[in-house]
Amino acid sequence: MISVSFIIPVYNCKAYLEDCIRSILQTGLVRSEIILVDDGSTDGSGSVCDALAVEHTEIRVIHQSNAGASAARNRGLREARGERILFLDADDSIDSALLAEVLADARCSQTDLTVYGMTFDYYHQGKCYRRDP
Repeated sequence: MISVSFIIPVYNCKAYLEDCIRSILQTGLVRSEIILVDDGSTDGSGSVCDALAVEHTEIRVIHQSNAGASAARNRGLREARGERILFLDADDSIDSALLAEVLADARCSQTDLTVYGMTFDYYHQGKCYRRDP
């Protein structure tokens, strides 16, 4: 059984997509799937999705005409097989330690929904700055 389905809407995000996928793969979750919903990308993101799916068996790709991020998430949700769902955007990355903590808390508390924090990295004049909202 699949424990976590990562659902990622993909629209013209070729520059970020591989880093996002790499961060998920580095979590070490063995019973997970990554669902990439290509929402009509025109920058080659769909081809990147297909190449990643060939390389990693836990990745599934769905191609659809552009309908927006919400429609792409909903399509991924319909296709998901995991007992937990995690939504990401293609320019996001996952912190392995935080993910393990969130999944453990969700299992212990048997919650239906878990919301957790995020940080923003932004670049200015060649330096990376991190902001915790």
